[in-house]
Amino acid sequence: MSVITNSSRTTMPSSSRSSALVTESPLTLDRAARAAASKSEAALDAELVRRFNAGDDAAFIEIMNRYQRKIFTIVLGLLRNRADAEEITQDTFIRAHRGLSRFRGDSSLATWLHRIAVNLARNRYWYFFRRRRTPRSRSTARSATTRTPRSPSSSRPRRPIRRAKRPPVNSRR
Repeated sequence: MSVITNSSRTTMPSSSRSSALVTESPLTLDRAARAAASKSEAALDAELVRRFNAGDDAAFIEIMNRYQRKIFTIVLGLLRNRADAEEITQDTFIRAHRGLSRFRGDSSLATWLHRIAVNLARNRYWYFFRRRRTPRSRSTARSATTRTPRSPSSSRPRRPIRRAKRPPVNSRR
């Protein structure tokens, strides 16, 4: 039996293909291993949720230990502030503790916790963003309205004003 070798793959004559062992690529094995690990994690998460809903507080502590680092990393990436990330991580688990009895299981527990964390982080970001943009007191608000306008050369160019489109004029009057 002769084996023909190309630079990217090995082929066998058609008569020996049926008798050759079929080996899976490392990517396929890796995908299968990840799928099996994901199923086992989902089963463990479902068991932890069931135990917590049955009254076992140690189950929630185990959930926290499993996901605390992941949630913290996600929130830190969004906020880029360690103190805020720690606070949002804690708030995430507080919200999860309150709402775990209503967790339906349509998604994985990790996805549910991730969504809570991202929503809280976005709320925190926009809260501070708006606080920076709004005047802090009435005196600063007055001073902002009584300022002299900048000269056109010192200000950055403004966008043209967009006017709303008017509905077509009815020609039958």
